[in-house]
Amino acid sequence: LCPRLPRLARSVQPHPSAVTKSRYVTALLWHIDSGRVNTPLVVVYLYMIHPVFPVAFIPTTSSSLSLPFVVQIQWPGDSSRSSSVPVTVKHRAGWDAMHKNAPDFACLMVEAGAKMITVHGRTRTQGFSGSSCHQIIREVRQAVPKEIPVIGNGDVKTVDDYFHLRECSGCDGVMIGRGALGNPWLFRSIAERLAGRADPGPPDMDERLRVFRRHLSLMRQLKAGPKLLHEVRKACAWYAKGFRGANALRQRIWTISDPDLVIATADAHFEALRADRAAA
Repeated sequence: LCPRLPRLARSVQPHPSAVTKSRYVTALLWHIDSGRVNTPLVVVYLYMIHPVFPVAFIPTTSSSLSLPFVVQIQWPGDSSRSSSVPVTVKHRAGWDAMHKNAPDFACLMVEAGAKMITVHGRTRTQGFSGSSCHQIIREVRQAVPKEIPVIGNGDVKTVDDYFHLRECSGCDGVMIGRGALGNPWLFRSIAERLAGRADPGPPDMDERLRVFRRHLSLMRQLKAGPKLLHEVRKACAWYAKGFRGANALRQRIWTISDPDLVIATADAHFEALRADRAAA
């Protein structure tokens, strides 16, 4: 499928922890394909590299490649058949600046059965620091077969960032992550520009407060347990970012241990901002 594949050191033995993770993924796919997962699935999404949790790449002695734990996306049983549930893979540019092997890695994933590739332009060692490299996403797009969609990801915080990434990388689509935190209107702006219409711009304070309340209400309904407080604090900080008093609000809510009181404090902050703007 890809001329880069012969260059891969596929005989390197995986790290023991990688074998354990491979067994876990095999079990997951078996449960999905045998109907043991109650929730209807459209796609299986494998996130191969995370900057905080090392769930995928295990450093090896290979000088050119850290081999992934999934060396073949294979449905248990009859390996010749294909499942109705496609498997997609997201990965980064590589392990570090010296090993930006995303094109080779993407080809390996396609050879293993991946139906779509998403590439984040930073390396594993960068975490969220530095900037995302659009060139490596372009190289992945050029490396994998044309029928495999390649999605670009990284540093898309504005409408212009979206179009810049599409133009520079030639990717088929864009995945937006942190850039939409506290700013769901980014998707509206992009959709309007794609339709040939003017960017409606940011929302007024009334709309921002309404969406904030709706978001936190859903979070309160769907989240539970000890993580709820942390998630609520983060969401409040997202929506306050860029507005007067955002830093003071963030410091204040991080001292509050009741999620409902955190929401009420942030809500009062936004109400004060709205009143100030109405009086101006």
